[in-house]
Amino acid sequence: MHVPPNYQAMRELISAFFDLLQNEDEPAVRVVLGHYFFVY
Repeated sequence: MHVPPNYQAMRELISAFFDLLQNEDEPAVRVVLGHYFFVY
């Protein structure tokens, strides 16, 4: 079962997500994850 993180952790989680997204070498992965983040 998925349990969403609490609101206090979101600033750190979003920062980590964008760091990982920027450092990803595969363009297809960046496209899918970036689209998922902004559309979902």
